[in-house]
Amino acid sequence: FCYPPPPGQRLGEASRLLRLRTDLDLTGQVLLHPPGLAHTTRDGVVKASRVLVVLARPGIENDTCLRLRLRDALLYRLPVLIDAHGASGAWVTETGCGLAVDTTDPADVAAALSRLLTDPALYHSCVTALSAIRNAHRYATTTGPLLRFLERGRHAPDASHARQTAAVAELLGRRPALADPPTHPI
Repeated sequence: FCYPPPPGQRLGEASRLLRLRTDLDLTGQVLLHPPGLAHTTRDGVVKASRVLVVLARPGIENDTCLRLRLRDALLYRLPVLIDAHGASGAWVTETGCGLAVDTTDPADVAAALSRLLTDPALYHSCVTALSAIRNAHRYATTTGPLLRFLERGRHAPDASHARQTAAVAELLGRRPALADPPTHPI
């Protein structure tokens, strides 16, 4: 699903999606939901899906970060079809949890989606990769050092601990500019 832009703004990606939906004869498969889709309704739409499609154009966010929809891929264990822009596309390719595509060619996007939905070995491979990623990042797995520290019953040193005071003094000695107040807001 794709949220349309607020009233008064040009349609942009939503109109492009609608045009591609018509051009590729996918009117029954690609739904454009109105704004204000309730979380429970959204969850129902995602749970009823077989693939999570996350497509955008190049831009700073798309080139530099893993987007929130990738969290949904892990949460719902859905293979991903994503644009190949930057870190997100690289992460999907590297982990094997889906396919990264060139979004400038709708035929490539459609072919990749068809491949994910019709190749059982590829689909299973992506779901297996998602399970491995989820297991590697489980709460108990990633908090091991903290849990061991807590189990030892030791207290963390507070801000006035001699070791911390010495470390801050040493840092400020090496980087005196850090001690100066900023000359303008950052």
